[in-house]
Amino acid sequence: SHVWLDGPRNRLAWNTEDAAQISRFGIWILQASASTVFASNIDRIVFGALVPAATLGLYSIALALAMIAETIGGRIVGDVMMPALSEAARSSHDQMRTRLFRLRLPLDVIYLTAAGGLFAVAPDIIRLLYDSRYHGAGQILQILAVSLVFSRYGGLSAAYIALGKPKYHAAVMFVKMIAALLGILIGHSYFGFEGALWGLALHGVCTLPPIFYF
Repeated sequence: SHVWLDGPRNRLAWNTEDAAQISRFGIWILQASASTVFASNIDRIVFGALVPAATLGLYSIALALAMIAETIGGRIVGDVMMPALSEAARSSHDQMRTRLFRLRLPLDVIYLTAAGGLFAVAPDIIRLLYDSRYHGAGQILQILAVSLVFSRYGGLSAAYIALGKPKYHAAVMFVKMIAALLGILIGHSYFGFEGALWGLALHGVCTLPPIFYF
């Protein structure tokens, strides 16, 4: 079929301009992905070394419930925001800006409602789902709920990638990773496990300056 069909002869080729563009874009995506993985798991890595297994078990229960809102928000960012913003970015910057602010509304509703709701009723949820051995997870879930206030800005990373600026996303994820690590260690050194939880819950504050600057 290669010989018989009409048309150009397909063969291996190298386009230097395309290769350079893919490399420039890809290296920042690689760095952003690595920072995201570490930022998302640094808590379990550090807590595994700092706290007893029983406390880590309570934390895992609370984290699983707190991550429900994160999962829903992440699906909106990946399946809705990213394609919509990428399409708008190819048209005009103003159209993308308009679409970005319109798409932020459902994210804000999800994250802020989850943050307030979990903070208010987290102990009741734990008592409903688990016996008295696990009731300590209620306070942990309350503290983790505060982090959802800052998670709503994560959708802006989709805007950076849609604009072809993955290095901004990589920078924000790197700051997030370092802030989470320092927040846990500093909080634990002064106030123990509860201090580490608050350090983790509030580390998103450190990502706001680069997010808004970019």
